[in-house]
Order: sequence, then C-alpha cells, then structure tokens
Amino acid sequence: MSQLARVTGADLEIGAPDNHGGSDGAVPLISFGDQPPVACMPATEKVMQYSDRNAHEFFAEVSVRIGDKTHTFRRSRNLDDDACPVFLHGDLEMQVRLRVEDISRDADGVAWLHGSCMYSKAQLPPAVVGSLPPSFDSARELVESIDPVQVPAAEVNGVVHVLSTSAWRARGSAVVDTCHQEAAFVEEFDDTAKWKVAPVKRRDENEPGVGGRRRPRR
Repeated sequence: MSQLARVTGADLEIGAPDNHGGSDGAVPLISFGDQPPVACMPATEKVMQYSDRNAHEFFAEVSVRIGDKTHTFRRSRNLDDDACPVFLHGDLEMQVRLRVEDISRDADGVAWLHGSCMYSKAQLPPAVVGSLPPSFDSARELVESIDPVQVPAAEVNGVVHVLSTSAWRARGSAVVDTCHQEAAFVEEFDDTAKWKVAPVKRRDENEPGVGGRRRPRR
C-alpha cells in the first residue's frame, strides 16, 4: 500500500473546487425519485452472492447533490463521455474515480454505487507502471480495475468527466486537460506489489455502454 501515491483533488486533474464539488465536506443528498426497482446488471449477478443481492433493490439511476450541483449517475449511458464519481478509497488512502456499473439501495436505505476504480499512472504500483505499453499516455490516460467495488453514494466527494480514448483523440486540443480510458486494465490484489496489467476485455451484448467493452470480473 505504501507503494501507491496518495493523490489529491488537484492531482486528479479535476480543476477548481467548484468543478467537482464536495470541497466543503458536506454530505451529498441522494435521491432515487419515483422510479421503480429493476433487476441487477448481469455483471452484478456474477459477483454478488444471492443473499446479498436479495437484500438490495437495484435502480437504473440515482441523483447525488454535492454542494449546489446535482449529478445523475445512470447504469446505461454512453461511455465516450462519462461522468465518474470520485471517492476516498479507504484501503489505498487516495481519491479514486469510479466507473459506475450498477446502482442499489440496501435494507437500511443506504444507496450504493457498484463499479470499477480507475487509476492514473501516479496511483499505480511500480510493477504495473513498468508493464504499461509504450503507447500509454502517461499524462492523461487511466487504467481501469477489473475488480468490482461497492461505494456508498454518500461518500462521493466529487465528479469528473472521463472520455473514451477514441473520443479524446477525436476532440483534439479541446480536451487536452481531460483524462481518458479505453484499453488499459489492471488486476488488483491485497498486496499491491502483486497487481498486474490485465488484458482488454469486451462487454457482453446485454450490458450498457458504447464501444463494446466489458470490464471483466474475478
């Protein structure tokens, strides 16, 4: 764990505080509106035990208000320009972006965001950094974890946009200050020294998202 860089909001390239919210430490306000529960996503069903899933209601979207801004996170969306919540990863002691893949509320009324963490090069262990391909954009490209996490929506302290690498390249100089992710993945272990680059995986046809990508699960 000591091998991983502790990254601040500025290091996340999220600009001034009013661009990502949460700078005043206020607890986000969370709303599911009047939408009915839906079935969990196929990827959630694969990694979450039935007894745990049975204690959750799943939803297509959730709204999280941070400061004076409300952000809506949806399971089905275009990943070419994705709004990603930021939270403090307690185990790694760093601010991390989350790729939302499912949304739920448990029996205690706690809202959860299910998904995969995304890391900048500065946040990765040396062994992973050394295994990244020469074409990796060290300044702006992110590496997405293949390991699922659940984050309480109340712990979201910011929101940033992450483009797909293809969309980032297509937009050129207009988005030079925006991060992107598409082809780089990492597999995590309790011992960060054992983290390793994972192969690109494809999404199942019944999962949302543009680009045909699927985040693999262990």
